[in-house]
Amino acid sequence: MAKTFFLTGTDTGVGKTFVSCALLAAANEKGLSTMGLKTMAAGCELVDGQLQNEDAQLLQKYMSIDLPYVQVNPVALKVAASPHIAAALEERVVTVNRMEGVCRGALMARPDFAIIEGAGGLMVPLEKDLFIIDLIQSKQS
Repeated sequence: MAKTFFLTGTDTGVGKTFVSCALLAAANEKGLSTMGLKTMAAGCELVDGQLQNEDAQLLQKYMSIDLPYVQVNPVALKVAASPHIAAALEERVVTVNRMEGVCRGALMARPDFAIIEGAGGLMVPLEKDLFIIDLIQSKQS
């Protein structure tokens, strides 16, 4: 059974990815298979015709399981804003159910150690009256 952790912080730029990559590197050194997910990211740039996020690219670099970028970061938003605002501006819908499904699907690769990195802080809205914290709590049930 995989040890899976959801890593979040109080805001954007507080070091979530730095900590995630350090934990992935430490687990790799212990011989564990590792996976890092950034299920939702805003402020992405076009790389080879695909929107990509620097944090998700770093997670992909430090994890040992080979997943396509789109599985590491399935919701890549161009606008550098709170993800719910960026999604609305891009006419995309992000739901807690979708994020749960994305996590479940990626975890089918069965890593020994996995980190799911949040976007922004605990109270970032995903949909009306549902926040990142609701996604975390749904993973515990």
